[in-house]
Amino acid sequence: MSILITDINMPGMDGHELAELAKQLLPELKIQQLSGREPRRGGLPMIRKPFSFEELADTMRRTTGVR
Repeated sequence: MSILITDINMPGMDGHELAELAKQLLPELKIQQLSGREPRRGGLPMIRKPFSFEELADTMRRTTGVR
């Protein structure tokens, strides 16, 4: 199981664009977005910064379905 973890706000290509491109290349890839201020878009799982390790791990488990 692979997961792409990306911030939404990045220079050059934002996390939404990266997620769309990644899904085209690897449709089975799970995507987790991070943001401190951007709204969620496209139904992808997102976690708000700042977050704890436990919050990130829980969100990753829910995103991938891995326990």
